[in-house]
Amino acid sequence: MVAMLAAPRGLWPRGKQGDEARRPWRVEEGDGLALYNVHAAFVAAKQSRSWCDKRGLSFGTLARASGLAATYRALTQAEQEPMADDEVADALSRALIMGLAPANSARLSPDGQHYMLLRGGNGEALRIHPESVLFTTESAEYVVFAQLTRTGFMRGVSVVDKDLLPHLLP
Repeated sequence: MVAMLAAPRGLWPRGKQGDEARRPWRVEEGDGLALYNVHAAFVAAKQSRSWCDKRGLSFGTLARASGLAATYRALTQAEQEPMADDEVADALSRALIMGLAPANSARLSPDGQHYMLLRGGNGEALRIHPESVLFTTESAEYVVFAQLTRTGFMRGVSVVDKDLLPHLLP
């Protein structure tokens, strides 16, 4: 997951082609789980360029993410136990909160039109980036994000459960 968030942007094509490429990967938990699923499928497809081409995904971005993942594993020398599918989303959500919160966590505004940082910030209205799998879905109450653009768009957005954020809430 860290490797996918750290890999350069460009996994999805721009415009309508990007919308079509993201559609099969949309999950209610957001970009973190979507990127995890894309990478897991890429690895299961033996990191095939043709697999990427058929799905409109960037082979280069996925190959770089796989290289980063291998490096992270080697550095931590951690053997990973396979997780059951129902455990992945929860573990990923907890890991994202530990790595991104409190600086990169936001709450939906009372009017539901934008997000606001949970801690700090200047009251700027934050929005989900159009390249997020969450862009066209109903807004979640709490999210964490990997990057904030200069124009106030959150990238790498994942939905998090309010109960996992007690130390951040007012």
